[in-house]
Amino acid sequence: MIVRDYIIFKGSKLAAMDLMSKNLMIMIKSMQNKMKEIFKHNFYKCSLNKKVPPERKISMLKFG
Repeated sequence: MIVRDYIIFKGSKLAAMDLMSKNLMIMIKSMQNKMKEIFKHNFYKCSLNKKVPPERKISMLKFG
């Protein structure tokens, strides 16, 4: 995908670099979102396994 974009903008290296940086930012953003989902899932599992009072567990589920 990046190579194809580079060929389209071969007259302007700056435009190609701009496109590549945008693609990179999109990839980083999607990876961050995936990491957030994994972290939320793991935190939720850990909070269920911990011995915490029920009212604390309910508040963690509401606001977590």
